Amino acid sequence: VCSPSACVVKDITDNGLAITLKTDDGLHLLIHFGLNLSELKPSPVNFSVKVGDRLNAGDILAEIDFERVNNEKLDPTICVIVTNSDDLTLFTVNTGDKTADSCALEYSF
Repeated sequence: VCSPSACVVKDITDNGLAITLKTDDGLHLLIHFGLNLSELKPSPVNFSVKVGDRLNAGDILAEIDFERVNNEKLDPTICVIVTNSDDLTLFTVNTGDKTADSCALEYSF
């Protein structure tokens, strides 16, 4: 899973299933890995970053053992939540599979 933008890592949850980022232009993102992965011990998510790290778009945030998730018949959905969306004047989600160089969100403050 790659960083969606130039940003700073603000938090990584204790259970290792979510990360909070603040983009350089002020967007606050919460990225949650899997809908029910807390059932797996140890976590199938291995973070490549730590709190305070500065990232560029496309930098690796984490690797997920999708084979293990699928073998356990758990949901591998990755949720990206904008936690300061009330501050936005434009917000468009481009759905579907994404690559490191494709645009998933269009927004302005």
